[in-house]
Amino acid sequence: MAYTPSDETAYRFGATALGMLAGMVLGVALIALGFATGGFLPSIPLLVFGGGAVGALTGLFFPAVAMLLAEGAAHFVIGAASVVSDEPVFPERDAPRWLVAAFFFGGAYAVVLWWFT
Repeated sequence: MAYTPSDETAYRFGATALGMLAGMVLGVALIALGFATGGFLPSIPLLVFGGGAVGALTGLFFPAVAMLLAEGAAHFVIGAASVVSDEPVFPERDAPRWLVAAFFFGGAYAVVLWWFT
């Protein structure tokens, strides 16, 4: 009898992949902030792959949390990109408050990063 993965297994693997990507994005954000401030010189592989490992483990054991982490990381990146683009983007009116906060935190992060560089 062949093994067929269930929907739960597929959901966990998908959450693991998304959690890994979100963790790596947050690790790169910490690296950029460290280089911009000059206060500390981080270990690039440690923060990128460490963030990816933490995100992947979160996705494997807590898939719903990893999906929210990926959504928050996407709003963070879009908020940061919105500040430096010619046409700013705003979050939707019916978005949850924490996603709006992640969006504006990404924008504030981009401003602080620009200020220090």
